[in-house]
Amino acid sequence: MNHVAKITLILLGSIIALIIIFMIYVKIKYRFWSIQPVFHFYDIYYWFFSVGIIRHELPEKNKFCNFENVETVISTKVKDYQFAKFLNLVRGHFLHNDENEFLPKQCNVMPYFIGHNSPCFFSFYWENVLLQDSPLSTSTIEDRKLIGCITSRPLHVKINNGNKDAFFDAHYIDYLCVDKHSRKKGVAAQIIQTHEYNQSHIAKQIQIGIFKREDSLIGIVPLTVYPTYGFSMRKWNALTNLPADVTLLECNPQNLYYLHDFVKRQSSLFDITIMPEFTNIVELVKTHNIYIYMILKDDEVMAAYFFRKSCVYIRKDEQALTCFASINGGLKNDLFIHGYKVSLWKIRNSTESIKSTLISKENEKRKGKKCVTFQNHYNFAVVENISHNDIIIKNLLLKTHPEIISPTAYFFYNFVYSSFKPKRVFILN
Repeated sequence: MNHVAKITLILLGSIIALIIIFMIYVKIKYRFWSIQPVFHFYDIYYWFFSVGIIRHELPEKNKFCNFENVETVISTKVKDYQFAKFLNLVRGHFLHNDENEFLPKQCNVMPYFIGHNSPCFFSFYWENVLLQDSPLSTSTIEDRKLIGCITSRPLHVKINNGNKDAFFDAHYIDYLCVDKHSRKKGVAAQIIQTHEYNQSHIAKQIQIGIFKREDSLIGIVPLTVYPTYGFSMRKWNALTNLPADVTLLECNPQNLYYLHDFVKRQSSLFDITIMPEFTNIVELVKTHNIYIYMILKDDEVMAAYFFRKSCVYIRKDEQALTCFASINGGLKNDLFIHGYKVSLWKIRNSTESIKSTLISKENEKRKGKKCVTFQNHYNFAVVENISHNDIIIKNLLLKTHPEIISPTAYFFYNFVYSSFKPKRVFILN
């Protein structure tokens, strides 16, 4: 055996050894995820062949399924007391680090589950507890405490691949939350597995899932990965209006058809687009949970900016406004950036009236209740470096140092495909 062949064998052996070591590490550190139908980094075959759906049959029960404690409910059948406990859990335990708080209200959650053509799901992890009947009594009563939750809602996925475009629906997993006093006890794994089992057996037509992670990333090949930047707006100044030959238009239910046509025309700019049913977008815009601004020139949409009311407070009275996507359909970069900044300030300075969405006790159908008028307190700008937001971020970084830089990634569940560059990904969820 010559010298070159020996070196080749040594390199090949080293690579195989590293893969085995990494596989063992993942299986030990992420025991739950190591048995899930996902694209693990050590799955060599999947690096060369994008097989699509991994598991075609319905999921079977396994050791992580917990049907005794976990209850899965279609969103339209969630009771008032269930949602009240859900809201208390996520407000108190979903995000609480340093001064950051996640404080959604009912009108910030339920619109995301309205207007879909397939069921949405809530799962609750209940734990039986004994409560004292009264301060002076020695008797106890049994109650159920919510210690974990998770939700899912359908999204439409289109992968642009020349003449072989792929279209399918996927469940977007959100609001995975465990009471901070019950963590590291396997509760999260049980919620995820039981929720996946239940929703798959109810909504058999959807076999794929999508989830998002921030900060720490797991040993799975992401759909896409990118940094998210956070900037304080306290020293920013409002900009002058756009040039006279263009118009900045805020989307509302009456003019959203402009956006629908624009996104459809510009979809070729992206390798993958992920969106909900159009009626859900209408609901989110109507309730001011997302804001969409468009730049029009000669009555044609040339750009669009997508913002989300995050309900995340970086500090007291300093709520983050997140730009989670944008599309530049042909504007020069300077004008595209200017459009983002003007849109941002219009949202920041607006006063809104929001119609709360509630579930009726009598017929379990949503009813509009009272309107709440308030002044926005967006003093923190978050920009996810996805779609055409890279153009905006490069400009912001020239003069403003970000307070936050957080790794962010989307992942497929039960689906294998090569990762996409973030600037070629458009996600509206």
